[in-house]
Amino acid sequence: MFKELLEDFFYILLFNFRKRVAHLIQNRNIWHGLLIYQIINMLFLPAAINFAGDKWKAGSLITLPYFIPDFPPEAITSMIHFLPLTVLLLNLVFGPLCFFLLVAILNFTAVLFGGGNGLNRLGAVLGYGHFPFLFATAGIILTHCSFPNVTGMLILLAFLWSLSLKIVGLKQVYSFSWWMAVLVYFMPAISFLVAIVLFLLLAIVFLIPLIMQSTDVSSLLFIYV
Repeated sequence: MFKELLEDFFYILLFNFRKRVAHLIQNRNIWHGLLIYQIINMLFLPAAINFAGDKWKAGSLITLPYFIPDFPPEAITSMIHFLPLTVLLLNLVFGPLCFFLLVAILNFTAVLFGGGNGLNRLGAVLGYGHFPFLFATAGIILTHCSFPNVTGMLILLAFLWSLSLKIVGLKQVYSFSWWMAVLVYFMPAISFLVAIVLFLLLAIVFLIPLIMQSTDVSSLLFIYV
């Protein structure tokens, strides 16, 4: 199993991912994808949180005393110290749930746009598409002390690299065109944002008249009294 994962790693990251997707679709399944996804998250998330923790600590030591004057600085240090472990435990519990939810939503969206049911294959390519964050983890560890400004750029590059791999995998699993694969991948996020905007607009349309009406009633009662 370890030999297969190492082979997949070198083929996916150092060679042509598009040529490897056919092999992943035939020989890997959603459980392989989940394993890769969890292993990489267990390495990447603590490293990223540890890097961000120094900035959070500096900001918290400056801002918290204004809001909570008696808040001890030692408590801030202790909270940030245990934050990577907390994130790691949360990933162990909720990581698989997030992964399966992402696979299910994207598969449902792909089916709506005319793709076949490729749930098992999609899970494999989405999990293996998470590989670039392994390089980001190594970059965070190596540049944290010497080049802290480079770390954010490494995380951004890993995100864009991972995004491109997942879109390539989505395209080949469902035999979509490029623009269709991009649309299907971003459609859940677009739908969610549109739903939030519509909810806010409806809330404004219905709540503002109610607020104005209640204000008028209150003013009339005040005048009457």
